[in-house]
Amino acid sequence: MSKTFKLYGIIFIVIMVILGFLELSKKDVTDWRKNYDPSEKTPFGLYIFDQEINTLLNSKVTKTEKSPYNFYHDSKNTSKITNILVVEKHIDNESWKKILSQVKKGSDLLVISENLYGTVQDTLDIPPISTVNYDDVVNFKLTDEKFKNDSIVMDKLPNRTGYRSIGRNGEILGSIVSKEGRDAANFVRYPFGKGSIYIHTDPLFVTNYYMLKKGDERYIQDVFS
Repeated sequence: MSKTFKLYGIIFIVIMVILGFLELSKKDVTDWRKNYDPSEKTPFGLYIFDQEINTLLNSKVTKTEKSPYNFYHDSKNTSKITNILVVEKHIDNESWKKILSQVKKGSDLLVISENLYGTVQDTLDIPPISTVNYDDVVNFKLTDEKFKNDSIVMDKLPNRTGYRSIGRNGEILGSIVSKEGRDAANFVRYPFGKGSIYIHTDPLFVTNYYMLKKGDERYIQDVFS
């Protein structure tokens, strides 16, 4: 065996040892992306929410991969008066029209999203959701007196979105509160036909990170009550 070949062999072994050491010493990196994915167990996924939704709502929840337009195109679904839940999902205008038609008949709609725009916003004549402060930590509080002690502290990458003005006919159910005590609405209700439309501007509170924090469950339960 030549000296050159031996040298290459030693270099190869040294490189493999170093790579093995680096692999063993490598720390897991937490994925803090706000994916809002029901299948994701990362901090800002919705895996726990998806698993606990029936218990949280005390009801059997129907989940569908269909667009609302296709779902309600089926007459057997159109005839039902139900609660409708949308969490941070892009929905086309025709699908929104189908959903609003159901609300007019008496269904209640809860939209949890920081990016509400289009048909719902135009129909209710409300201003766009906007960033209301730049605090690293904010509180979410509910206006109902019986829920006054059930606030939630958003201490990890809060979206800090809400409404400075809620337009006509709106009712403020909850607010985002800054360190200076300034409020902006982040949970509102609008009557619509025989039903109601509820809008919460920050889906982070139903992500894995916040659902696992002790005490946060009270705020979450209150919102869905």
